[in-house]
Amino acid sequence: AAFWQQISSEHGLDSNGV
Repeated sequence: AAFWQQISSEHGLDSNGV
């Protein structure tokens, strides 16, 4: 889930924070 890891790093979200 590198996709969400990148988003999380940019927005600070979680893999559950859709």
